Amino acid sequence: FEPGGGTPIPAQKYKASPAIDVPSQEVLVQESSDPPVDQPPQSPSSPEPSGKKIGSRKFNLHLV
Repeated sequence: FEPGGGTPIPAQKYKASPAIDVPSQEVLVQESSDPPVDQPPQSPSSPEPSGKKIGSRKFNLHLV
């Protein structure tokens, strides 16, 4: 019987799960920030077309 030896292993795995989840969420947040960061650079290139396209997309999202 080695409950003491087996218990610590699962306990550590459980702790590792939440720890990995925290960084995972942070990475998702960063990925979400990526798309918006890509749009601003294009805005200066063509503010009028970019603005119209952004508005169209927003309207489509609202319709959906």
